[in-house]
Amino acid sequence: MNRKIRVEKLRGIMNISGYRTILITSPANIFYLSGFTGSSGALIISNDEQLLLSDFRYKTQANQESADWEFINVSTSLLTGINEKLKKFLPCKIAFEAEHISYSGYNTISDDGLYKYLIPTNSIVEKMRIVKDESEIELIRKAAEITDLACKRIFEIIRTGITEREIAIEAEYTMRKAGASELAFDVIIGAGENGAKPHSEPGDYILKHGDLVVIDMGAKYNGYCADMTRTICVGDSDDISKKIYNVCYQAQIAALDFLKAGEKGCDIDVIAREIIIKAGYGDLFGHGLGHSVGIEIHENPRLSKTCSDIIPAGTVITVEPGIYIPGKGGVRIEDMVLVTESGCEIITSVEKSNILQCI
Repeated sequence: MNRKIRVEKLRGIMNISGYRTILITSPANIFYLSGFTGSSGALIISNDEQLLLSDFRYKTQANQESADWEFINVSTSLLTGINEKLKKFLPCKIAFEAEHISYSGYNTISDDGLYKYLIPTNSIVEKMRIVKDESEIELIRKAAEITDLACKRIFEIIRTGITEREIAIEAEYTMRKAGASELAFDVIIGAGENGAKPHSEPGDYILKHGDLVVIDMGAKYNGYCADMTRTICVGDSDDISKKIYNVCYQAQIAALDFLKAGEKGCDIDVIAREIIIKAGYGDLFGHGLGHSVGIEIHENPRLSKTCSDIIPAGTVITVEPGIYIPGKGGVRIEDMVLVTESGCEIITSVEKSNILQCI
């Protein structure tokens, strides 16, 4: 992973945009550019300097993770330290990430007249992160492999009498034991009526015969996320469960067949959504079809009715249609895919079928 190339690319964008210095405060963007994973830090990048600001706790860590960066030990608050260090770069324009600075934080870094030189920017580094390089793709594949392993383990233990919480604990344990540095997000287990909540938090609900169970999980490996959802049934399934599962399956397959580089996110979304609408469940599919995945679990571009962005080759994105029936339960089928010029490659590998799997 050549972070030097990323920094040089960012410098090129800076020069074209008319500023010579940029302040990076997003933890995800700090990691992307420098490799630093500490919980407190900021980057200042100019044409000829790259500074990593943090405090004494992270000095050794910064030297290990970001050896090419000059470490600035901040003994005051981080924001005050940023304000003091930015003065060195005046009177040039200084860009900052507007979406990653609070109003209070802006007031601190802009003190002493710096506000006259600060230029707000949006998503400069995030746009660089859209297309993944080979090293990033390999880390995402590893995160997916760990996630697949945990999902298969869940299939082994699901039964009547187990609680959602017990399933979630086993999923997290399996992912961490297999090498996950952390979870990409809290495990989602929605059994029975809880499955009608797309982001149901696992609780003390005890699984019963005939329950649909939505299982959504993702490992994080060396800074990169995975995301996958499967829905199964405990015991025999009824006709409604079978129908909504099959509709979701057909919607996902149609979208996967259509998905390729150059398509708009909204056009991919509509492929799946029309199938669900024609089946009579359009009002029960209220979220977008998918989102990009990388250092963060939710990145852009997205597959949704409102996203007209073109999906480029090298994007890693989810395809996850769902149907959620209040009082009954829900179905969601989600895979993470790598977008190519001619189609897409499914990265998550737990088997799914057009027939609802029963445990």
